[in-house]
Amino acid sequence: AGAGQHTVTRYSHLILDGIMHSDMTPFAPFTHANPLLGIISLKALHLSCVVAGVVGWAVASLRRPKYTPGAR
Repeated sequence: AGAGQHTVTRYSHLILDGIMHSDMTPFAPFTHANPLLGIISLKALHLSCVVAGVVGWAVASLRRPKYTPGAR
């Protein structure tokens, strides 16, 4: 699970940086072009990250077992 999560995190970070940074080359060494640049606005990118964070927090909160004092 850890290696899969690491891979998803690494590549999603490359994609997000490719969308917002003009000096990124997310597909290097195959090409130095950045077709992701500006594919969506910076405001929309930030909003989608906030929404994803809130949804992730909600899912994690629902999956966490409830604490019951004295229970094992």
